Amino acid sequence: MLPFLLLCFCASIVYGQVPVLGKCPNVTVKMDFEPSKYFGFWYEIARFYTSFEANQKCHSATYTSLPSGHFQVFNQALDMEDHEQNATGDAYIPDPKVKAKIKVKFNEAAPYADYWVVDTDYETYTLVFSCVDIVGVSHLEFAWILARKSSIDQSVRDKLYQTLESFGVKSQHFMDDDKTDCH
Repeated sequence: MLPFLLLCFCASIVYGQVPVLGKCPNVTVKMDFEPSKYFGFWYEIARFYTSFEANQKCHSATYTSLPSGHFQVFNQALDMEDHEQNATGDAYIPDPKVKAKIKVKFNEAAPYADYWVVDTDYETYTLVFSCVDIVGVSHLEFAWILARKSSIDQSVRDKLYQTLESFGVKSQHFMDDDKTDCH
């Protein structure tokens, strides 16, 4: 069993996410979340490292309501040669009692993944968290800070860092989105 667990942990490192020993932390989401206020354009301010955003800059996301009750997620970025990269995903709210616990996927063959809105004021910032449990021994953490403008005050950033820290998530994993030569 130990070799299998080591293999799982090593695989998480190879994929370049933020691996942490133990189960996913118990993170509380925004209980009065209103999706209609969340829709629209957001700039990525900072994120935990993710392999699917490696070697990219100038990230943004647009959330749009669909007639099906789902919503579209359109992510855009530039690669390091300034070529546009984008991904379109499908998202939905599986439990209407907890609207901030969203499921999203960007590939038809992939399963839906968690996209939890931990905090937002809808007009300035949002804090998103996701975690993938690896056989109960390890987990991968994902987090994003998004904003309606291309930057946010340090006081807002510090508040969001403290929010994650209160759940046992280490905010030092955040890295700023490169905004060099964004169009």
